[in-house]
Amino acid sequence: MRRSWWLFWHKLTHWEYWSFGAVYGPILWYYGWLALRARSFFFFSAANPDMENAGFVMESKYRIYQQLPAGTYPPTWLLQPGPVHDAQPPWAEAVAQLGYPLIAKPDIGARGRGVVLIRDESMLRGYHAAMPVPYLLQQVIPYSEEVGIFYVRMPGQPNGHITGIVQKEMLQVVGDGRQTVAQLMAKHPRVRLYASHLQLPAAQAAQVLAKGQVLQLSDVGNHARGARFIDASHRNNAQLEQVINTWALQLPEFHYGRLDLRFNSWDDLYAGRHFMVVELNGAGSEPTHMYDSRYRLWHAWRIIIQHWRWLHRISLQQRLRGYSYMTHAEGRAMMQSVKQYDRKLASFPIEDFSEA
Repeated sequence: MRRSWWLFWHKLTHWEYWSFGAVYGPILWYYGWLALRARSFFFFSAANPDMENAGFVMESKYRIYQQLPAGTYPPTWLLQPGPVHDAQPPWAEAVAQLGYPLIAKPDIGARGRGVVLIRDESMLRGYHAAMPVPYLLQQVIPYSEEVGIFYVRMPGQPNGHITGIVQKEMLQVVGDGRQTVAQLMAKHPRVRLYASHLQLPAAQAAQVLAKGQVLQLSDVGNHARGARFIDASHRNNAQLEQVINTWALQLPEFHYGRLDLRFNSWDDLYAGRHFMVVELNGAGSEPTHMYDSRYRLWHAWRIIIQHWRWLHRISLQQRLRGYSYMTHAEGRAMMQSVKQYDRKLASFPIEDFSEA
């Protein structure tokens, strides 16, 4: 009972774990004010016209990958759910090219749900059987560092700007030379809060890590899967802005969103080499550097509001350039499709798994 209260208190006093409604609810009035000024609740839909729904929701990752500069994203295959014929399973050609391990994830994102590191044929067979929606198979990016870079460019401007950088620390425990992995996990509040996503082999759970030894528990750099987000905006400089602008300007109608990148080292990234795009997110992107645990909630609100202002300005200028806003009927249909998709994906198991 004491540990349950301890975990409850930790979550209550750390806003980064709060629900979307609890974090955004108090400032939704400001979005309403911007919508009133734009005369459209769905003004964001003009921001990135080459993305489905401007990248707000229900956008296909695979279609976005097809628009990215060649060689800046990992080889990716799109597969459809359905029965498997052992003579020629639907993933055979993808696996022949990509090999194992590989990343599997839904084509339409769901805050990290369904993102799994597939280690062998048995896991892939089990994943395919459980996945109710189209999904991607993707080569594992061979770089260890991961960041999210938020980018904003006003229509007609020759260059955009980086407005925030978040560095991601995967869910992990650090050994003390005495306790088992299971004991370390039980005492780690972040691990406890995301325990439903973890399924360690018994032998690994019983392992005693040396003092200072780090064990990474998750391969997914998503806040909803336990990754720790650290504001690394101080890493921005003229070199990095040039690299990101060179990349982003190859997408002529991309004005607002977050690039999630994996890269080898900061020196390489500043030089524009040895990096790949994990995902490109559009109008629905969060400026995730706000989730740094050092920040108070009011600081996060200030970051959100500033980004909404930029999104509003971009959308108004896009409207003047001839891009129309989504109609109310189209917006309602979009939100209904989100509910239907969420219900469908709800059948997918949250935790990692292998074929039974």
